Amino acid sequence: RLSGAGPRTAEARSHGRMRSTAVCLAGLLRLLPEVGPSIQAFLVAPLDADLFISGPVDDLSAWVSALALFPTLAQVRLERENVTQFLRNAGGSSLGWRLAARVKGNWLGCLEGEEADMRRRGSGLCQMYGHKQCMEMVEDREAKRG
Repeated sequence: RLSGAGPRTAEARSHGRMRSTAVCLAGLLRLLPEVGPSIQAFLVAPLDADLFISGPVDDLSAWVSALALFPTLAQVRLERENVTQFLRNAGGSSLGWRLAARVKGNWLGCLEGEEADMRRRGSGLCQMYGHKQCMEMVEDREAKRG
């Protein structure tokens, strides 16, 4: 797991306050160099938002330079996503995922090492995991703010 906290640029340091709005990007970030300027110009800047980014560490060299586009970058959390392992270790109320995984369709995705009928395309679990990562980063930032 690679995790870091901003601000990353001189502009962010001069505006080092915590903002009241958070934007979180989660998922595959391979096109961040191409879409980053638009995300900054039309989403992050107009909202005057702190930006949080969560994603897999895959293809890091293809997009990591794009982080400089975001002057209000608050935190980046990158890791080798293994949603299946996370679910197995979670226990408690998370045990229902095995039943949910038997529902047919492409909504699920992200399971590794399971029976053939559970290994299928889709991004549902990856998206939910990304949302969880985003919430943890925002809650951590809020707790530090007090």
